[in-house]
Amino acid sequence: MELDRLIEILGKRAERLAELREHDFPEGVSLTPGMMLLEENLKGCESGIHYVASLLGRMKALAEEPELEPHGEHGDLMTLAEWIEDCESGYFIDYDGYGRIATEDGRTSIEISPSERTYFDFPAWATHIAWYNR
Repeated sequence: MELDRLIEILGKRAERLAELREHDFPEGVSLTPGMMLLEENLKGCESGIHYVASLLGRMKALAEEPELEPHGEHGDLMTLAEWIEDCESGYFIDYDGYGRIATEDGRTSIEISPSERTYFDFPAWATHIAWYNR
């Protein structure tokens, strides 16, 4: 299936789940424990679908010619190999911050967290990470 179509389908599923979660009950009707569990499951499905759609969108952007913006004053620029090594050693974890895939000359808008590093096949142009601590 084409990636754009998959992202579109995931977005529609998330919208439908949001509609189900926002169902109004008649006045005086309260949620039963089973209904509350369903509500929590719907929230989890909705956020999971949004995450997968976001991840697929970033993978697609990574496969295209990058649009670079200048490195700003904030963040630490490091080579991709250094960043991966720091992630694998536990020096960087998701709670610490996030990175933007970059080159030595500029950064993209493509964000990546330490736990996502294994999801991506980095193209040759992606030589650096601009790291932003929380």
